[in-house]
Amino acid sequence: MNKTILFLLFTQISLAQIFSATSLNRRNFDPAELAVKFKNSVKDNVYYAKSKKVESYFNMGQLGEIKDNSTEKQQNINIVSNVFTSNYLTISDINVLKNTSSKIAINLANNENIRGLQFDLNIPEGFTFDIENVVETSTLNNFTTSISSLGNNHYRFIIYTISNEYIVSGDSTILRLPIFIENTIDAGQYTFEFSNVVLSSEANQNISSEAQKIGYINVIEDTIAPVITLLGDASVTIQVGSTYNDTGATASDNYDGDITESIVTVNNVDTDTVGTYTITYNVKDTSSNSAEEVTRTVNVASSLSIEDDPINDLNISPNPTQNYWKISSSVNLESIELFDVVGRKIFSVTPSSKNFKINGSSLSNGVYFLILNKKNRRRLIKN
Repeated sequence: MNKTILFLLFTQISLAQIFSATSLNRRNFDPAELAVKFKNSVKDNVYYAKSKKVESYFNMGQLGEIKDNSTEKQQNINIVSNVFTSNYLTISDINVLKNTSSKIAINLANNENIRGLQFDLNIPEGFTFDIENVVETSTLNNFTTSISSLGNNHYRFIIYTISNEYIVSGDSTILRLPIFIENTIDAGQYTFEFSNVVLSSEANQNISSEAQKIGYINVIEDTIAPVITLLGDASVTIQVGSTYNDTGATASDNYDGDITESIVTVNNVDTDTVGTYTITYNVKDTSSNSAEEVTRTVNVASSLSIEDDPINDLNISPNPTQNYWKISSSVNLESIELFDVVGRKIFSVTPSSKNFKINGSSLSNGVYFLILNKKNRRRLIKN
């Protein structure tokens, strides 16, 4: 048995869309009593200027009647019921941001098996459809999708198979449309309009019905900036001439998630020159919101000073010199570094020898500092 709901007013009769009925037309009645009766149901009355919901259970094709019981005349309307099932297309509700790309899902809700589909889709201005990269879901396995542009953001979709496959009844996503939401579009609610929908049944009949719901695309404004988190200390000090490896930062956004890879880092640290350097970190999300800049201070310092030399039998001569300094030591010289007075490294070598000669002929006249084995220091003069 099937159920319908009948709403009666003295000037109009309409049938709710749970199931459909034919032969119901707008009709005026005399201001008298209307009698409503279906087979296998109880008679009910509706009076002048009143309304009533009448529920009735009936078999498909079974006749009923609505009678005008006016004392002046009697008028009957016969009702023939035709039960239908809903089969329709819709888009899934989704929130999207301006200046971003999203996958808009097309859903098929079908109570009967489907062998093929055809429909037109009108996409509003401000949405750019990437027709070459539409994704078919597993629902369309063994089906072929053909898409053509009809102009003015209007597209025709044909989904078919040459096999004996069909789409079983259900409610599932069949296509995902790659859509770019332009930055010029207004925030608000949009939908993609379906037209000329043909859903072919196993009997090759068009069984498409009015959509029971409409999906909406909500274009929203993202005004929240991403956040950068510094990794490591905000201020570090290193020895001049050493190697500096920055520990970096991470970035996250309320919509884009982890956007660490989008961080723009400016690092001008010169480890061969004493000084204070600032490393900056900046990032934007897909809505062009800029994070607050984060910085790290790197101090490149020199511990150069004139100390008593702890290396026994160390000899550097001549000092001052015009050309060469000859170095001799009782221990192996594993490293030799030469700096100018501002801490800039001139050169470094690892001789692993007790004797070494430094060519100073190309150096400017002035004072230089020699560091031996990373800890022993001497002042040299070039004239």
